[in-house]
Amino acid sequence: MKNGEVNSMQFERVKSGVPGFDDLVGGGLPRGYCYTVAGGPGSGKTTFALQFIHKGITEHGENGVYVSLDESPNSIRASALSFGMNLEDLEKAGKLVMIDASPIRLEVGRYAVRTPAMLGIPNFNIDSVVGTLHEVVEKIGAKRVAVDSLTSLLMQYSDPFVVRKETLSLIRSISEVEGCTALLLSETVEGEITQFKTEMFLVNGVILLHSIRQDEEKTRAIEVLKIRGVDHSTRMHPFKITDKGIVIYPEERVFSPT
Repeated sequence: MKNGEVNSMQFERVKSGVPGFDDLVGGGLPRGYCYTVAGGPGSGKTTFALQFIHKGITEHGENGVYVSLDESPNSIRASALSFGMNLEDLEKAGKLVMIDASPIRLEVGRYAVRTPAMLGIPNFNIDSVVGTLHEVVEKIGAKRVAVDSLTSLLMQYSDPFVVRKETLSLIRSISEVEGCTALLLSETVEGEITQFKTEMFLVNGVILLHSIRQDEEKTRAIEVLKIRGVDHSTRMHPFKITDKGIVIYPEERVFSPT
């Protein structure tokens, strides 16, 4: 596919672990940057991130960290297992660490690392998440990070200036670790995608997951809004969520209804 085969700058590439996606961005994501994966509820953001982390460990030998801000680690593990991804085995092997900052803390976990403060409490500070993340990434030599989701994290703040400052703090903290690539998941509403969020301007790339109604059916589509320095596809391409996770069809196109 011509629109995704050529990149204007040379980067070391990170394979996404999502079949078909790397064809859209010239062979993979440039290593060492943060990317936003945005979409509505049920759009596949978490599945995309799980494939990125799981395949990175099992196929490319790159340890990973998954920061859970919405769901409990047990819920994330169950979601991954439904697609054939056994996270607990990777945790036992010291190749994956889950950081738990979610408000749901009912289970006692052997492997999840809990932040000193969780979302929803009055004295929550993003530094507690950033500090824990930095320690864990360095401890296991992680090369991949997923934050699920950034929206939940930034809802703690009402001041736009503070939101921007804290987003920069998180991005810079991850970027300080050489060779570490991160996916920051973000909630959007279909049809309001032009109301871009702060994080979309600060990260190196933005990947949008759409659910488009066409006649009586809905079509799932992926769109690479930007990847700095890369001549990526600018079209929307269909994808499916299978029993193995997301599969993208880079040779096919989706036309959004006007």
